[in-house]
Amino acid sequence: MLHLYVLKHFLRLFLVINIIFIGVVISYTTMDVITAFKEKKLDILVSYMFNMSLLTFLYLLPISLFLSSIILFRRFFSKKLDLIIQGFSVPPLEVVKSILILALFLSAVNTLLSFSFYPSVKRSLFHIEKEFKKRQKVEKLVLNNFWIAVQEDGVKKFVNFKLIELQTGMIYGSFIVEVRDNSIARLIRSDRGRWENDQVVLENAIVEDFRTSKREEKNVIIPLVNINEVEGMSEKIDHLSFDSLLNLYTVAKEIGLNANIYMYEIMNRLTLSLFPLFSTVIVLGYLLKYRDLRIPSVIFIVLVFCLLLVITVQKLMAERFGINPVYSLIFGVFFVGLSLKSLYDLGKGFRV
Repeated sequence: MLHLYVLKHFLRLFLVINIIFIGVVISYTTMDVITAFKEKKLDILVSYMFNMSLLTFLYLLPISLFLSSIILFRRFFSKKLDLIIQGFSVPPLEVVKSILILALFLSAVNTLLSFSFYPSVKRSLFHIEKEFKKRQKVEKLVLNNFWIAVQEDGVKKFVNFKLIELQTGMIYGSFIVEVRDNSIARLIRSDRGRWENDQVVLENAIVEDFRTSKREEKNVIIPLVNINEVEGMSEKIDHLSFDSLLNLYTVAKEIGLNANIYMYEIMNRLTLSLFPLFSTVIVLGYLLKYRDLRIPSVIFIVLVFCLLLVITVQKLMAERFGINPVYSLIFGVFFVGLSLKSLYDLGKGFRV
């Protein structure tokens, strides 16, 4: 009964706080559409508003859990319910168990959604802003496993690029098959190249000519469509699913590209998804230990600062120093250690 009582009151606060957050997001998106969009249509507003609200749950979950805990136990402290419960030899862990299970469940759900659902939401938002917003900043866009078929002067070319960075035009992993008179004429492979306007320049490409049985290595220029025409098929790294990230990580390692940027995205999603669980456990431990709202509030701010620091370190490791961000898991010892300490204190109880 105690678990249900605590969970019922916690969920009520949790839902109210999230409704307030969503209300703020709706107000922001409405003003954004009115002031910054070229077209101000209701369907655009609804789609933009809906997708922004979904991301609100991901990014503001730690704050909503924190505020719900603070408000709930402020009521408990004012009525001394926590002291009454401890007077019956009930450890604090039993009081907060339902909240911890909820935090664990929400973090697990966020983790699962972060590898498929949330990227699709971000992709939808990106395309809405790209199509309808007046001004857009330059983004790092990629094309993964891109195929295109072109025909010129009776020659069909089937072109595959493993990875294209549209901002720089760099191409990694090229495979081109030329077909003449319904038979393969040439096979062209290259590790690196660049897409310049309406042509692709492949460096040190291996060219196999099946008509002459010759095999040579040389730079090759392939006429293609303008690179701007394929931008609509591109994606940002944070739009990619978990499978695509792992695939790109493997491909990038094979062709000598910096694969760590893809591992950084995986680590970043895991860090953001699991942070609500760790922060809730730690905050509840300090909250019930000191029966003071100020100390856990300061602790939560410190935890958020540490989260931002870890994400920044992961990014620097991947992008600037070329170090696998998996090594940043050592910083996770800080969060895990504090969480285990809080669970131990909650299970042992505090001297009244």
